[in-house]
This record gives sequence, C-alpha cells and structure tokens, in this order.
Amino acid sequence: PRRGMTLVHSAVQELLARTECSDPLDVDAFLRVVIAGHETAGFTLCELAELREVFAKFDYNKSGELDKIELLDMLRYLGHVTSLEDVHRLIQAMDTNKNGVLEFSEFLRLMRCHREQELCAMREAFGAHADAASGVLR
Repeated sequence: PRRGMTLVHSAVQELLARTECSDPLDVDAFLRVVIAGHETAGFTLCELAELREVFAKFDYNKSGELDKIELLDMLRYLGHVTSLEDVHRLIQAMDTNKNGVLEFSEFLRLMRCHREQELCAMREAFGAHADAASGVLR
C-alpha cells in the first residue's frame, strides 16, 4: 500500500513558493517543504481555509471538536451517504488522543485519507484505460 501524501501540482507549487524553495531542492529546502506540507496535511491554503470553514459550520457547540452527530451532518452535507455506525468507526480510526471526538488536526487527517482514496481510484481508472507503453488514454 502507498504511504504518505500525494500532492497535486498546485499544492507542490504553493509549498515551493511558501518555503521560498526552487527546483532542484537541497536537503534543507526539501525538509522545509516536507514540514510545510505536513502542517497543512498536503492541502493548499485555500483548501485548508475551506476545510476550516466546513469544520466550523458543523461544530455546532463551538467546542473546537466534531462529535459523531456533527461529523455525520458534515459528511452528509458534503454528499457522502453514511451511517452513524460508519461515523463511529471513522472517529475511532482518526481520534489519535482517544477522546471520542475529532479536533481539527484529526479532521484534517480524515480529509487527507479521503483525498488519498480519491486519487488512488483515479489512478486505477486511468491505468485501466491508458495504453501501457505510452501512458496515453485509449
């Protein structure tokens, strides 16, 4: 299985600009880019702002955390068909401090996992329809 983050081109370009790095990267520049990417879970600043906005919208009690009902409402708002049992499993998997709710950092991790699943599905779909030699879609 793949590990780490798959960054889209816009995220890479933004990270290079934010860290004032250019290609080719030396070790110090590479570490600055990796740390900056980790701080945003690989999302662009615009995506991060949108995720903060959605998180705040469904944090009904303004606790800085999403409980099961808040997360369920948010996922349904985003178009995901899910159940309370599914949400319970998601929280168990992402809740690193085991307090039964998701802080924003844990929510970001959930969104990163979701993004990775989407990118994996796109790679598989592309691979199924691309010419093996040229990589061009048939």
